[in-house]
Amino acid sequence: MILLKSPRELEHMRAAGRILAEVKVLLREIVKAGVSTKEIDDKVEAFILSKGATSAFKGYRGYPATVCTSINEEVVHGIPSPKRKLKEGDIIGPVQTDFGWHVIKVIGVKPAKTQSFEEVRAQIEQDLKRQQAMRNFVDAASQFENLVYEQAESLQPVAKALNLKVQTTDWLTRAQLQPLGQNNSKFVQAVFSPDSLQAKRNTDAIEVAPNTMMAARVIDYKPAAPRAFDEVKADIRRQLEHNAASELAQKAGREKLALLQQGKDAGLVFGKPVTLSRNQAQPGFQTDALARIFQGDPAKLPEYVGMPAPDGGFAIYKIVQVIAAPAPDAARLSAFSARVGEQLGRELFAANLASLKAKAEVKINQAALEKDSRSGEGPAPAAPMPPARRR
Repeated sequence: MILLKSPRELEHMRAAGRILAEVKVLLREIVKAGVSTKEIDDKVEAFILSKGATSAFKGYRGYPATVCTSINEEVVHGIPSPKRKLKEGDIIGPVQTDFGWHVIKVIGVKPAKTQSFEEVRAQIEQDLKRQQAMRNFVDAASQFENLVYEQAESLQPVAKALNLKVQTTDWLTRAQLQPLGQNNSKFVQAVFSPDSLQAKRNTDAIEVAPNTMMAARVIDYKPAAPRAFDEVKADIRRQLEHNAASELAQKAGREKLALLQQGKDAGLVFGKPVTLSRNQAQPGFQTDALARIFQGDPAKLPEYVGMPAPDGGFAIYKIVQVIAAPAPDAARLSAFSARVGEQLGRELFAANLASLKAKAEVKINQAALEKDSRSGEGPAPAAPMPPARRR
């Protein structure tokens, strides 16, 4: 038997996921040489309680603490103790950052240098503005995701709530939709999914690029059908000419790239340098291009990388400088961890629902659903749900 979570239970799960993400950020701040594992446990427990939650770990099969502090070669369970203090060289983890999971090793303690307020004022103002902007975006993104999902029969409610404009297009094929969704294959798949085409429901909110979210709703759909040759012969001719030109352009581009990588002159003039970031979209740079650029070898500057361009040509990029990334922003890490937790919860729920549909011969009576929606009635639950407990 598989139990489906109620909307109230799902919301509690999302809230617990947000708290867990904030706990991970807290751990990165308090894990340092000289700190006892009991101090770590006390601070984490106090933080969880301050959020109105309780630890699911503490008390489970008699476990006496909130966290498990396994040090060095220990696997489980590292019970926190006031006598166990972290030393230089100790390893405790893993801890998650923007770039994956990491094991932390304490290599030393450096005393903090006290700076005057005037010395740090500009940096404080910049950090506060960035943190506020990130909080605003995360709040708006969370509201966007929830409204798109909860009021799936229209995009107007989310547009009204967030002061957005719903844009309507003419008929689109998969290929035509690709650039509209910033070449995000997941967005295209969502638009052409059965739930979108047949039930006419909103797609999930999908992050098509860093800090850019999109959702769509199909108003009408026509299956692909053969067309008369006279109708498409001009399009076929243009496509063949475009393909031939693309092949020649890409061949020439690869030859010039090879010359540049050999240190020879390829007769090219590059544009003005621009600064790129992994986590920030830049006009004129596709996601695949950014990935290729950041795969370049910083020890071989200038480095040249190239790839086919979306218009059929061949793009060559010259890397002239690599700037070390600043330390991760704690508020930003926490916000993104919370968003990842919410999105993962939605995807797991969707996968579970799809699995149930595949195993059971269930047919959705769309007419009955629309009738219930108009009358304000809904299906009665088969059994009362137990009260949910947020952890």
